[in-house]
Amino acid sequence: MFLREFERAFRDHNVSIQDHWLSNLEICFESCDNNLHYDWFCRYVKKPVVELNRTVTWDDAKALLQEKFDLASQTTPQTWMKLLLNFKQRPDQSLADALHHFRLFSVGAKVPFTENHVINSLFVSRLYTTKFQDTRLKEKIRCKGIPDRVIVLHKI
Repeated sequence: MFLREFERAFRDHNVSIQDHWLSNLEICFESCDNNLHYDWFCRYVKKPVVELNRTVTWDDAKALLQEKFDLASQTTPQTWMKLLLNFKQRPDQSLADALHHFRLFSVGAKVPFTENHVINSLFVSRLYTTKFQDTRLKEKIRCKGIPDRVIVLHKI
């Protein structure tokens, strides 16, 4: 997303990104809240150009940025599957946040989340407390039109 917006700013103002990417990218990293990212930029992007006099094109820099920051494109479906199977809700994690992460892992692993009873059962079993498990189970059952009294039987 950042790279597209960065490139678009150059296109919209008819400025050559090949000639001006370094100084503008440095401004972006300077304004970043994370000093480690700025340090990384100085070491791996700026230093080769400024101190070592290497020719680094925008495409070269873009590839470095993607390698460092675009983790989703680096992750294989097998890695996503491992994350999915090892998923557990953290004690400090909300139910909504846990569901969001589980769905991301499911999509990355190319496993359909909706109407997949095994995946849904896996999610429920990996929730931190039985309170969360029961809440999720009630929602799932209500969606299918099963009365609440069946839930009591399930808990026994």
